Amino acid sequence: MPNRPTMRCAFCGGAAQYVDRQTSQPICLEHSRLEVRAFGEPENLPSGPPERRIRPAEAADRDVIESFARYFWNEVAMDCFDRTYDMLQLPSLLLCEGDEVIGCLTYSEDFEDDALTIVMLNIYPSYNGGGGGRALVAAADGVARKHGIGRLRVATSNDNIAALYFYQRLGFTLSGVVVNVIHEDIRGFGGIPARDEIRLERPLAPFRHE
Repeated sequence: MPNRPTMRCAFCGGAAQYVDRQTSQPICLEHSRLEVRAFGEPENLPSGPPERRIRPAEAADRDVIESFARYFWNEVAMDCFDRTYDMLQLPSLLLCEGDEVIGCLTYSEDFEDDALTIVMLNIYPSYNGGGGGRALVAAADGVARKHGIGRLRVATSNDNIAALYFYQRLGFTLSGVVVNVIHEDIRGFGGIPARDEIRLERPLAPFRHE
């Protein structure tokens, strides 16, 4: 597995998932909070350095995908949509900067549900805010359209305010809530207990060949 150093939260020493934009301190979910800010230039910002690119994962990338899963989730299995997904057995899209993989979107083509399920989408904290997440979702959108799948879907937890914001900004809408399905003692943004699975989806127009 790649020997990438874990960024530690400046407040508790746990694994950091974000970087504070004002102080540049790494922070975990529990010590994160949201603030209201005006939109100015974000829509006009470039989607990251020009050397960033997205490529499909290959067999040799298995350790990279596992490193993302264990860094952000401490496991390689993800429970959502009434099933368990093994992230190491699924296809992934990798966001690269130069030769380094800085982001990962793992997905499942659930044809029986006419859905491409985003199982994991994470970017290393020091690369947040550069448009990489949007680019990965756009790439997944392209995969779904190419294979004739009618919608993207994703599940998050009630505490993950940032994910709810992110996906709704990209046109996803809430499609369901499964209450009290998370039984582990997990706390997210601002110490909010994780309890419920919140499901979101975005329908896709049929793919058209040019």
